[in-house]
Amino acid sequence: MSAREERQALTSRTTSLSDYALFRHGIEPDGRVPRKGFPLPDGSPPPEPGRNDLTRQQAQAEVTDALTPLLADPDPVRAAEAVHRRVAEPAVNRRSLRAHTARLALGDEDAARRTARQLIRTGTDAAAVGVGMALLVRLGGPEDVPCLKALGHRTTPPAPRA
Repeated sequence: MSAREERQALTSRTTSLSDYALFRHGIEPDGRVPRKGFPLPDGSPPPEPGRNDLTRQQAQAEVTDALTPLLADPDPVRAAEAVHRRVAEPAVNRRSLRAHTARLALGDEDAARRTARQLIRTGTDAAAVGVGMALLVRLGGPEDVPCLKALGHRTTPPAPRA
């Protein structure tokens, strides 16, 4: 008798935000987008983590320290996973994270572009996808427009209720 080969664990079945946006567009290609956008795939708004007590300079320094080394990684899959983990515990809110990411000084723009493409195509966290979008708006090419357009118009999280 021979031993059965063990297979690797199945990957997460969480839908990427890009796939979800394309799905929404497919079921409502000419439909109106709600003013606040569609909810995220799990139906609930993501939490808005982060502190608002940071100055703009402090927030920029934290984003720079957190993301710059990750975006220089030549392996976009590994870098995107690291960005996902890192933005899950930010000291700044998502809106500030996207704004400061767009202004990052990047040593390797090609590596950052590859990581951004990986983030927007496979990302499951709104903050990580937002980082990818902020980078691709600056570094992307014509081939990135359909994905950015789908994400920008179809997956805006609803505003928190007061």
